[in-house]
Amino acid sequence: MQRHWGRGLQLRLMRAIEAHGRRIGWDSIISDTTDNSFSANNFIRAGYRLYEPEVPWAWSHTLYWRRSLR
Repeated sequence: MQRHWGRGLQLRLMRAIEAHGRRIGWDSIISDTTDNSFSANNFIRAGYRLYEPEVPWAWSHTLYWRRSLR
């Protein structure tokens, strides 16, 4: 069995920023991933959905993620 250091760290950090965002009145969280299937799967696990921004800010193959905090 292979062990991964920091297993679950990204999900814990996502939850922390979501809690902070709710406290300060944010409507949603938007983020992106590029060429990282592990992070993309974490966004899916955390309830984020694919999002298409009006003005993309990264590479043409970047995935954008959004989660409502309301």
